Amino acid sequence: MKKLYLLALTFCAAFSIDPQEAGDALIPSEAARQMAHRVVGIVTSTALPPRSKPEQAKAIDALMRVVEVPETSIRSDRLYDGIDALLATIDADGHSFLVRPASRGTAPSASAAVANGASAMAAGTSVRIAESAHGKVLHWTPPAVQETGGEAIASYVRKMRDDILREPAWKTACALVIDLSRQTGGNSNPPLQAMDALFSPANQSYLVDNKGTRIPLFNVFARVSSGDAAHDPLTRFSGLPLAVVVGEQTSSAGEMLLVALLGETARVRTFGWKSGGQTTVNMSYPMQDGSTLVVSEHRYAVADDAPFKGGIVPVDGAGQGDGLEDVVQKAAAWSARQSRLCQSNGSDSGRKTAQKLGK
Repeated sequence: MKKLYLLALTFCAAFSIDPQEAGDALIPSEAARQMAHRVVGIVTSTALPPRSKPEQAKAIDALMRVVEVPETSIRSDRLYDGIDALLATIDADGHSFLVRPASRGTAPSASAAVANGASAMAAGTSVRIAESAHGKVLHWTPPAVQETGGEAIASYVRKMRDDILREPAWKTACALVIDLSRQTGGNSNPPLQAMDALFSPANQSYLVDNKGTRIPLFNVFARVSSGDAAHDPLTRFSGLPLAVVVGEQTSSAGEMLLVALLGETARVRTFGWKSGGQTTVNMSYPMQDGSTLVVSEHRYAVADDAPFKGGIVPVDGAGQGDGLEDVVQKAAAWSARQSRLCQSNGSDSGRKTAQKLGK
């Protein structure tokens, strides 16, 4: 399926023009009509269903009244506001939107965007060892990333591996916690590829379109070989139980990663808080005026369960007064208890750790 999926509201919004700056711009009426008809066609054919069909019909009628005028040009803000109103009728948690054309001098260059994304990735990286009564647990927090393309994936995978290999005790870890609390949106593909060793051929994560058709997630987000599996430190945890930490800010791309991990079904357990609630998959459509239409076309589902709508609730919710570290410790304890590596490491490592923790 050759589609460009965009999972980050924050990424697109960073490139949008201030509505006040766009307000004085004029668009030829014929171009505005063509754009409006194209938007209506996309929304009514491929987008998720509306909250209310009468509401959507009213928004379409209002948009057509904006563009069906005798004047040779119309104000761009009237066109964009009409499109925004139409997109707001889609039952997609506000995850469909129009990225308005960037004004001259305000859009960052591609190289600057990549540099900014790389800086954010470096700042957000976290690999450490969490102690548990049953052994040492690798706690990995994959950072959010904005940049796209093959090099972005390769760079992300390299950095993940380097970060883990720089942790002196990583080889003694017998279990894994994946912490998605910093996955606040962006491009899901680099961290998805970095986790490749953790996904099995039997993964049961799906996208669900507006007709109810289920498409395996990995048929859309194809797994890309990222090198020799023998040099991937996450290979150590292939097939083992996985503890996944979810934060209230885990959203959009972060929720896609969460669903992909949940697709491993029984061996995954989630901890923390209800996720942010942008659980739709978007497609982006470049418009002739330089804007980009971002439309929610799929929801996520796992196995035969109903598609997710809104935030995803973890199996083990955070207790009252719990902070992130409390949740990570609970996740680490569960992961180590379930892991055959911790059990086969023996009890020497477990007993020493338990004594150290006073357990």
